[in-house]
Amino acid sequence: MIDPRTRTGILDLVQNQGLGSYKPLGQHFLVNLAMIQRITDLLPERSREVVEIGPGPGGLTLTLLEQDWRVVAIELDRRWARFLSQTWGEQFDRRLTVVEADALALDWADLPQQYGLTAPLTFIGNLPYYITGPLLAKFAGDGVPWHTAVVTVQKEVADRLTTEPGSRQSNALGVILRYNAKIEREFTISQSHFYPVPEVDSTVIKLTHGKDLPVGFAEFHWVVHSGFTHRRKMLRQALAQGEKSPYTAEQWESLMLGVGLIPTARAENLTIEEWVVLARLLPGQTR
Repeated sequence: MIDPRTRTGILDLVQNQGLGSYKPLGQHFLVNLAMIQRITDLLPERSREVVEIGPGPGGLTLTLLEQDWRVVAIELDRRWARFLSQTWGEQFDRRLTVVEADALALDWADLPQQYGLTAPLTFIGNLPYYITGPLLAKFAGDGVPWHTAVVTVQKEVADRLTTEPGSRQSNALGVILRYNAKIEREFTISQSHFYPVPEVDSTVIKLTHGKDLPVGFAEFHWVVHSGFTHRRKMLRQALAQGEKSPYTAEQWESLMLGVGLIPTARAENLTIEEWVVLARLLPGQTR
C-alpha cells in the first residue's frame, strides 16, 4: 500500500496514478511523518473523533486512523475523495467517513447530527493556502460547536494571527477569533517538507474555544471589521464609513471620548478590551 506520508509515496501517486496537487486549490501535501505525528499529538484525547479539512492523499488521515481516531474527512477534490474511500476507507471500515464537499459551503453546525459526531467538535487540517482566512473565520462566533482546532497555515498568516491585538501586525481575523478562542503558535515546518514545495514555510497553530467576550458577537465583529477595512484611517472615520454605521464621525468621536478611547487611534492600536468597549457603544448594547 502506498504511504502518502513520504515523498516516494506521493511521487508514486503523481507519476503512476495520475494524481497530484490541484493548483487552483492551493494544495501542498506534508510528507514528513515526524511532523505529522507532532501535529496529531496536539489533539485533545476527549472523544477520539476529529473532522479533517482538506485531507488530500491522507497523510494526516492515515496517522489518525492508526492512532484509533474516528475521522470525518472533508475533501473538495473528487480525485482525492475517491482515493481515500478506496484505500483507507476500506482498510479502516467505519472509522473513516469521506465527505466530498467544499468545507466553506458546509454548515459546520450540522456536522454532529449528520455524521454522528459528539459535540463540541475537534478539527484538524493542512489548510489550503487560498482559503485559509475564510475557513478560520468559521470558528469565530457561536455558530459552530467546536472545542479545538489544530491547523497548518502559511507562516506569515500565523505571525499575524498570533500577534496580540494592539500591535501593528495585528489584523481583523486575529482579533475576531479572540472573541471566543485562544490562539497558540506550536511549531514551524520548513517548506522542504511539502510536495509540491511551496514558496514559504508553514506554521502549526492551535485554537482552543474559550468563554465569549462580554459583548454580542455581531457588534464585536462589526466594529473590528469596520475598523480594519479602513485601517489607515482614524477610528472615528473608519467606523463612520462602516456598513450601515449608526453614527457620524463626529458622533463616534464624542462617544469614544466619553469612554476613554482615543478617536484618532487606528484599528491596529486597540487591545481586545478596548474593542469590547468600542462594541458596547453600538445601539442596544450595555455600556
